[in-house]
Amino acid sequence: LQECKADDLQSYIASLERVCGSSHPGSIAGGDYTTLAVQSMWKIHLILIVRKSILPHISHLCKAVQKTGALKNMVGNKGGIGIYMEIYGTTKVSFVTCHLAARHERNKKRAIDFRHIVSGLSSKLVNCNGGLLESCDHSFWMGDLNYRVDFGQYGTTEEYNSVAWLSEACNKYHYDKLLENDQLRLEMMALKTFVHFREGDIKFPPTYRCEKEHL
Repeated sequence: LQECKADDLQSYIASLERVCGSSHPGSIAGGDYTTLAVQSMWKIHLILIVRKSILPHISHLCKAVQKTGALKNMVGNKGGIGIYMEIYGTTKVSFVTCHLAARHERNKKRAIDFRHIVSGLSSKLVNCNGGLLESCDHSFWMGDLNYRVDFGQYGTTEEYNSVAWLSEACNKYHYDKLLENDQLRLEMMALKTFVHFREGDIKFPPTYRCEKEHL
């Protein structure tokens, strides 16, 4: 969860558990799930829900946070949360959620934040001394990464209208045009960040931040 007050955290967890336990369409079938771990940092929260049947086979569960915010990484408004566990004593899995630096021109800062989160969590999570990503068989990363769609005129009326038109057209060709200008994808292709990660298929339009008075 991102930008969610800690005071409301229990209600969010309860809502997720209700969805997992529901038989309605879109819920997790069977409701055979339970909350295993919760870790928070400011308004960033990582909630790990697992199938009850594997609970006896989970070990070495640990969690940690790494700040990358203001005052030289002292503030937790930005940063990452990690949860590590082993399943059946053989498979090592990590889950990370993060909130990276904002603004379209800060790709370099986001890459630095990513590396700082990996380094910090590697030193804090049990059995990750060899490196968080290197130690795990599977790593799942999510969050508010703050990468933007950028056609070279970010924030202008012209670019906003182009992105809006491509988004509303809503077919594979137009999504591909958007993805060609997706900062995260370009940074990954250049091996500047999230190296060896594989992003899921994008089947939804982007958000686009623009000053109202410029529209």
